[in-house]
Amino acid sequence: MATNEIQPVPADTALGPLLKDTLHYCFLGSLCPLIPLPFLDDWALNFMQRKLILKAGQRRSVPLSETDLKLLTQGYEEPHGCLLNLILMPVNMIGIMIIRPSKRLLRKFTIVLAVKEAADMFSRFLHHAVLTDYAAHKGYLDPPIEATSSDARTAAKNRQEQLLRVSRAVNIACNRMDTRPINQAIRRVLAGSRTLIAVSLTAFTGWIRKARRAMQKGQRFDEEFDQRISAGDQKLEFLIQQLTAELVLRADYFDQVLRSFETQYAAQNQE
Repeated sequence: MATNEIQPVPADTALGPLLKDTLHYCFLGSLCPLIPLPFLDDWALNFMQRKLILKAGQRRSVPLSETDLKLLTQGYEEPHGCLLNLILMPVNMIGIMIIRPSKRLLRKFTIVLAVKEAADMFSRFLHHAVLTDYAAHKGYLDPPIEATSSDARTAAKNRQEQLLRVSRAVNIACNRMDTRPINQAIRRVLAGSRTLIAVSLTAFTGWIRKARRAMQKGQRFDEEFDQRISAGDQKLEFLIQQLTAELVLRADYFDQVLRSFETQYAAQNQE
């Protein structure tokens, strides 16, 4: 049963095992904003967020339904996607015309922006993974005990309120943290893997289109997705190892993130 008391971060929330289980999801999630197809980028982002949260729950033996996943990902929707890029295309074209004399500069500028956007999204997924794992460990994702003796409607309402408190605490904690050091560390690693990002984006875009079409027909892609995640690519595995080594060194930062989450979650329960 979850308590409102703010407690020290437990030792078994060590980053290593968590990163091993979730960084592949974070990497694929970081590719979503780069998908050059309207609506598909937002769909892919939502899909990957749910897969990440589901994985975080599974590693703590916490089952999460589709309704639970929707509640836990609230507030983490991408505020804009490829559609906004289309609306802003005239502005982008003016910018391109201004720097057109230097195609090399334009290419470099585009790559830098792509890496930055991927790194920022990677960081967002990472924070969500860390906090969801922690919430599952503390029992904040478990069904309330009092709900078991209530009718189904009351139990569902209590469950919804509980998960929304977790979701709000996650979002507020992330918004109040200065994530720039983590984002910059991720960006440095990703900048050295631009070719891998490009190749992975092409493959991921094709696969996510098939996944969307299949799920629209009522088919499931869970098994195939899990196989693709676990199969791994040598270059991708090396990238994940680099990111893990970089992030483990910043365990103190994530301790601060968890403490911020505890503060926000306690405040939610006192309202």
